[in-house]
Amino acid sequence: MDILVRRSGSGISEEIVEAFKTNATGIPAYVTQEYLAESQNHVTNGGIIFLVVFAGLIYLLRAYARLFVIKSFALDDWLAGFSLLCYITFSGLCIGIINTGAARHNEYVQYIVTNSQLNLAQILDFWAHLVYATALFVCRMSGLAFYHRLCHRSGNLIWTVRCSAVFLIAGYIPQIFLIIFHCKPVTALWPNYFQSNVNDYECLPWVILYATNSSISILSDLILFIIPIVIIVKLKATTKRKLILSAVLLPGVLVIIISIFRLWIVIQSNGVFVDTSWVYGPQLVIECAEVGSTIIALSIPGLKPLFQNWFTLFNLQLKSSSRSRGLSRPTHNTSTKITEPGLSRADCYARAPSESSAGDRRYPLGRAYGADKGSDDELLDMQRGNWKQNPGIEVTTTIMQMRNLAKKEENIQLVGR
Repeated sequence: MDILVRRSGSGISEEIVEAFKTNATGIPAYVTQEYLAESQNHVTNGGIIFLVVFAGLIYLLRAYARLFVIKSFALDDWLAGFSLLCYITFSGLCIGIINTGAARHNEYVQYIVTNSQLNLAQILDFWAHLVYATALFVCRMSGLAFYHRLCHRSGNLIWTVRCSAVFLIAGYIPQIFLIIFHCKPVTALWPNYFQSNVNDYECLPWVILYATNSSISILSDLILFIIPIVIIVKLKATTKRKLILSAVLLPGVLVIIISIFRLWIVIQSNGVFVDTSWVYGPQLVIECAEVGSTIIALSIPGLKPLFQNWFTLFNLQLKSSSRSRGLSRPTHNTSTKITEPGLSRADCYARAPSESSAGDRRYPLGRAYGADKGSDDELLDMQRGNWKQNPGIEVTTTIMQMRNLAKKEENIQLVGR
């Protein structure tokens, strides 16, 4: 029976009222019913649900852009999708833990929560943190797969990405082993000092396990998100372009901050926070935020084609409109169809290919900045350690050519009259 549902008329759960009547668990005199009735479960559950929904929406936008705009779904997209499934599973387990009452006051856990409910919470916690570590690992591997695709022409960066993958694997294995073998004999339980089965197992202090795993997680995040810093530093580009690329590739700094904050809470729980179970709920929310922010940070580059195409179309239409007004004459109808009938000037601009080229490639007007398809596949051209040739120059050249062509056609029409 869910101990959070049954309530008496005064707003205090019937379990608390019954426990005070019988006092079978030996509740101390200084503990009041009102104190035990305090709960932050609704807030923590709401925070977890919000984080999952938000991260899920960001990933769905990424998947839409990759499937329907770019029409390509790479390995990093599949890995990110799998990490989202792990994230949803982890969040559900966290809500289950909270609903057992394990995230209430220490006295509530000790005197109100039944032994079976406490065992259930420990088992859920065991599986939750296995899924949590796996979700972060898969998500980080998704990021490395993206960087590998992004820097495929740079030998040094490719080896950096591959070495980072080896380190992530080497860090994930001890995290899993620490969780699985936290007690001897092996069990999913983690008995509290007041439980009757506490002497049946020899377990690691939970602070040591969580602090160790948190430290490994921080190192993994640092390695993952230092790669885009190296990429940006190596680019020979203007400061403005580097700042734009930083906004796309460096949201992972927030993930590192969240990871450090989680480690701080774990360490403080070893002595500073006396009511450790009361902090347990916010700690689960922070862990959900860590996974969710990692998914979001690694999905932001995938949103580029979705928004870049909208911005490109808007700018082309705006430029087309202004140039049409500049070329029009008040006494004559000089509107000119530059291409086949039925196409507006904006369509002509969007369809016109640039006559200049960069390297062996030509850059069609209307595609997203820095990529052939407006995608995140080639944000950079790492073959020469530089940006692709600035398509903005080619866009300007093409528009001027189209404008000159329009003027010539207008002059021909005027001479013909």
